[in-house]
Amino acid sequence: MTALADVTTWTLSVTSGKSYRIEIIASYQAAATTTGIKLGVYLYNSGAGTIHGFLAGSIVNTVAATELKMPIYAIGASNLTGSFLLTSGVGVINSPHNIRGTMVFTCTVTGTLRFQMASEVASSAAQLNAGSTMLVTQLN
Repeated sequence: MTALADVTTWTLSVTSGKSYRIEIIASYQAAATTTGIKLGVYLYNSGAGTIHGFLAGSIVNTVAATELKMPIYAIGASNLTGSFLLTSGVGVINSPHNIRGTMVFTCTVTGTLRFQMASEVASSAAQLNAGSTMLVTQLN
């Protein structure tokens, strides 16, 4: 696996006592059918809080009955169990595949919430595609 790197446009300053609804609408692609993507969320600058929701990703770009879906229930350091989705490949190389998610983060210590991504395979490229979006709504 390649090292996780921040998705620079998916950074959110969070304030203690506030809750945020986060929606991911994105696509990714990989250079080999055996390569997927890792997408995760973490807190930077000693922030703290709770998170619940999911991340899901397709591994085919045609009609399919299933997709990979991971509950997101942990927030803290980068790469924490319960804070990321790891897909297992793609159906067609260099072709967009769906990735999406919905989460609610409740902040208890002010900080910065960030998303990171990486290729599943160190020697094979994977990327989030242009137009991939993170939508944030402050709930209170």
